[in-house]
Amino acid sequence: MGLSAPFTEEILNYSIDDFPFVTHARELLFGSHDEVPADLPLEQAHQIPALRAHSRRNKAAGKPRMSTGLIEHQGFRSVYHRFIRDFVRPHLKEEFVVFEHNPNMRLHAAGGKAITPPHTDSDSKHSAYEINFWVPLTSAQGNASLWSESAPGRGDFRAFEVAYGQIVRFYGNACFHYTLDNDTDASRVSFDFRVVRLRDFELSGIPAPGQDPG
Repeated sequence: MGLSAPFTEEILNYSIDDFPFVTHARELLFGSHDEVPADLPLEQAHQIPALRAHSRRNKAAGKPRMSTGLIEHQGFRSVYHRFIRDFVRPHLKEEFVVFEHNPNMRLHAAGGKAITPPHTDSDSKHSAYEINFWVPLTSAQGNASLWSESAPGRGDFRAFEVAYGQIVRFYGNACFHYTLDNDTDASRVSFDFRVVRLRDFELSGIPAPGQDPG
């Protein structure tokens, strides 16, 4: 498979008014904490002791995901499905796509240790036909961000420098990516998911619903 778009890196812009992910991320992260000020930005999530402790426990357990229940939140689910339909599909020029049902939310707390070791998704047996979308819900710079090489084997590691309202499409299957200790004063909240175009599905090796994966 040749490495041409969309199996390459690109920063994309989307409308935060049309796809208000932050509203629902705040409900998920802050909703059960009565002491949280109404105007506390996600960048200051580390100010909440329970979230900071939860992030440390997840890291210690080898689980960098802050929440795996995003899809159970009705508001997030609605926006996410619209995002796939109205942004991802047109971007990929594909009428039908297979996408990750339950995306991963991650909190990289200010002052916190790295949450993701260097890896490629192929290390975990992901299909070579998967396309990664990384969606920061805060600005993401320097050691608060995700680091990656720009193409497989290139070794030109640098942080994704993006603002809220931008996402990164990249080829995580073969590009090494990771995080570093967050030595900034801002936490980073993000979610990520993978997509396979219908034209690639038969080649992907992903079993169809009801098909024996063996």
